[in-house]
Amino acid sequence: MARSADHFVLFADVIASRQIDPKALAAGLKALLNHLRQRRRACFVLPPMRSLGDELQMMPVSLAEGLRVMLEMEEFFLARPAEVGFRYVLTYGAVNGVAVDAEMTSLTGPALIRARELINENKRQGDYSTQDIRRGRTWIDLPSEQAGRMIEAVFYALDMIRRGWKRDHHAMAALMIGGAGDGDIAARFDYTRAAVWKRRQRMQIHNYLKLRALLKDMTDAAIIENLIHEIKR
Repeated sequence: MARSADHFVLFADVIASRQIDPKALAAGLKALLNHLRQRRRACFVLPPMRSLGDELQMMPVSLAEGLRVMLEMEEFFLARPAEVGFRYVLTYGAVNGVAVDAEMTSLTGPALIRARELINENKRQGDYSTQDIRRGRTWIDLPSEQAGRMIEAVFYALDMIRRGWKRDHHAMAALMIGGAGDGDIAARFDYTRAAVWKRRQRMQIHNYLKLRALLKDMTDAAIIENLIHEIKR
């Protein structure tokens, strides 16, 4: 039976989708959705879906899972033909109509209305907000504003590092993020180990991984647990 309850709601909208080859974009989004549904299905209240245009909607089971999914989405296209980036809105509130066989399009409620308002505002402001540069294209809208701003700042810093990567270095970056060593990467790309090490330094992979670990620590540590309890009070 359908019911109303508080949930996390995540909207992700493709940036500049008209500048991406339609077939490559469609194939990329289909692959992403299949990946999320199959490998991370335990992370969602309902399976993620593509809705209006090039927008994805989903309901993560928790704040921590929502952040992990966003990170995975950001890195999914690094080694793929289509260069795809997203604007994100993650919010929390009442959702009506949630049931085992429900679909996102059949749901209503304040959290979905809020997510729609924010993703539209995010689109209007472009990639970066002139009012608050920390927000970037990832907006975390929680009852605890402090928690939202902390998380946004980490995503903004990660984005700044990624923006310094040339497109033809994305496949190498994906391997580095995945833990491949300099020797393995050198053999694959016909580089010397020294050249791979220098590339790693220029691309700030160490800093990227530190920020990534910080985000994970924030979701695992007591500070985020306390903030989650604050949200649910």
